[in-house]
Amino acid sequence: MKRYRRAMALILSAVMICSLAACGGKEDTQKQEAEAKEYTYVAEYMDVAGKEGESVNFYRSQVQNGFLYYTSYSYDEASDTSSENLCEYSLDEKKVVRELDLIGGQTNRNINDYRVSGDGSIYTLEYAYNEDYSDQKILLCIYDTQGNRTAEQDITDTINDGSEYAYVEQMLVDGENRIYLCGNQKIFLFDGDGQARGIISLDTWMNGMSVGSDGKVYGCYYDQSSQDGSYCLAEIDFDGRKMGTVYNHFPSGNNVTPGTEKDFLISSSSSVYRYDLNTCTYEKLFDWLDSDINGTYVESVSAMEDGRIAVLIQDWETNDNSIALLTRKRTADLPKKSTITIGTLGISQDLQAAAVKFNKQSDTYRVTVKNYMDENSWSEDSYKNAITGMNNDITSGSNCPDIIDLSSVNVEQLSAKGVFEDLTPYLEKSAVLDKEDYLENVLDSYTFDGKLIGIPYSFYIITVVGKTSDLGAEPGWSLEEMMAYSEAHPGAALFDGAVKNTILYYCLAYNQDQFIDYSTGTCKYDSREFKDILTFAAGFPDEYDWQADDRSTPLKMQAGEVLLDAVSIDDFESIQPYEAMFNEPVTFIGFPNSDGSNGCMLNASGAYAISSKAKNKEGAWAFIESYLNREAGGMFSWGFSSRKSVLEAKIEEVTNVTYLTDEKGELILDEDGNPIPEGGSGGIGYGDWEFDYHPVTREEVDIVMGLIEGAKPAASMDNEIMTIILEETEPFFRGQKTVDDVAGIIQSRIQLYVNENQ
Repeated sequence: MKRYRRAMALILSAVMICSLAACGGKEDTQKQEAEAKEYTYVAEYMDVAGKEGESVNFYRSQVQNGFLYYTSYSYDEASDTSSENLCEYSLDEKKVVRELDLIGGQTNRNINDYRVSGDGSIYTLEYAYNEDYSDQKILLCIYDTQGNRTAEQDITDTINDGSEYAYVEQMLVDGENRIYLCGNQKIFLFDGDGQARGIISLDTWMNGMSVGSDGKVYGCYYDQSSQDGSYCLAEIDFDGRKMGTVYNHFPSGNNVTPGTEKDFLISSSSSVYRYDLNTCTYEKLFDWLDSDINGTYVESVSAMEDGRIAVLIQDWETNDNSIALLTRKRTADLPKKSTITIGTLGISQDLQAAAVKFNKQSDTYRVTVKNYMDENSWSEDSYKNAITGMNNDITSGSNCPDIIDLSSVNVEQLSAKGVFEDLTPYLEKSAVLDKEDYLENVLDSYTFDGKLIGIPYSFYIITVVGKTSDLGAEPGWSLEEMMAYSEAHPGAALFDGAVKNTILYYCLAYNQDQFIDYSTGTCKYDSREFKDILTFAAGFPDEYDWQADDRSTPLKMQAGEVLLDAVSIDDFESIQPYEAMFNEPVTFIGFPNSDGSNGCMLNASGAYAISSKAKNKEGAWAFIESYLNREAGGMFSWGFSSRKSVLEAKIEEVTNVTYLTDEKGELILDEDGNPIPEGGSGGIGYGDWEFDYHPVTREEVDIVMGLIEGAKPAASMDNEIMTIILEETEPFFRGQKTVDDVAGIIQSRIQLYVNENQ
């Protein structure tokens, strides 16, 4: 993520920074929320068709001053000529009003980026190739309003600047028609005639650039040096060939455009903000879900002079393009719906897609999402504070969401407090879902004290694999057996790159309930079993130098230097590479546990609970029912379906393989004489080791289904508890404290934490 890239340390020493007195934090949150409730941005959709009725691809499309600009490509086989036209579409007249052929039939030339200035002139960044495409030129071109090329500069050497992988990320033209190209951590400056005027070298990656309402160009980047984890905006000083004034507290977002009432409009995948340069403050205008738009699909936003906001939307799943014109209206004047709130620590693409679909279909309810993580602020305590805030709302009841995203909370701990509804009665009344539709052990993963508090949409399993010749054919082993296995192979690594904390996690992953019982509040971190785990983990290195041996894990396994691998299985192909990795039969033995049973860990996803304090439980169930009843196999779906019928259909699909045939209907064979599956099977590679997948066999299906049927949910690994363990084991690992002392401290701290949260 860009937020973790290095800050502009070298630049900031040479620029003027807005004073903290002038640039405060965010504008008053309560005022923003009140205004957001008072107004809603309502979407009116436009279906855009080209001059000949062709569909418009929003790739490289732009909206400026009430016009949509896009490129249209066509090829004439008879004359072996192509054209790439720049089209200007009026949003008011709903038609193409200008279409210019800029390339002029040159087949080895294409427009990479472009900008239209205020006077209608066109600035393009074009790539030109030789006949065999072995050589590329980067051209900066200028066209008049009629599409006549008035200037062309070969800027290949300027952009490449000795770099083998040079490229341009973004192109902008300021109010004086000066050109800015951003790429390779540099900003290349050109005057209105396309002549190079300098380069600004950066010590960071630009998150985006935009022309402000003042006609100047600004760049947005993440300031890693700031304590609040914020983005910043910096003016790009063309004349000084440097970064200029820096404006703090800029919201995160992948799209920055000029504003009308404020200087900038910024959109993220979940929300839209506006930013004021004078005060260095931003305010949230709305969440995408409030306008029934999936923010993941938004290509760009643009403020229009009449106050509307134009949004280009490209649905990745259907490949449908549309324009939504958003108009601010009083919420009180809109049709009334009951609001259902979902509490989460992050709005996933899957949740957005489901919520938008539900809101469009329901005349009764509207789903909103409360994200406890602030996407515009990050610190070491952000996650902890978000968890605390969400747990407080859930347990207090005053601000409790109607629906809880169970991936965001310690389910076992909260279930012991009775804060969730039992979903069994809702299932029994449902006309579209039935409890018998689901795998029993998947439902068991969210059943506590006989109450079904969540129904996972999908799941995957995590297990441990090793040689059958060492481990035997049956899955399952105890902690003592794994420790003995490791000690019997002193020259080999238990897991590739495993260090103390890794081993500690693997040993505790499936054994958390051995040391803590949330129903009684009892902890046993001073037990002999826990001390044995600490002692075992202490025998591993503190760090692992991956550069000391650049061989892949499979090669180390085949050499007997790595004994085990932790694997994630989310489809029926997932198990195929491991016999090839170890070069012999393997056993998916699972994580070690106290009773030596199958330690295959079931990880469910897409599970939502209804709060016992929900104001509208029927509406909450209506969304969950809609979410669970979606068609399987969408873009944001992965893993195994929790529904038996969908899982059975998947098995039928992967085992019913068809093969490529020639014009005579005979099988086409590969170089090894094997038939080639239609669509191919793909493969994986580690650089020095490769594996090609093959069609799934019935035997492989049986192995995976056996793992699924034997998988069990691991007890929730509370982040705070794991933090305590890692903090307090450090002195023991360094030899500064005994295992008894450390275990006693861990027991005391975790017991206190559990007591406080009972």
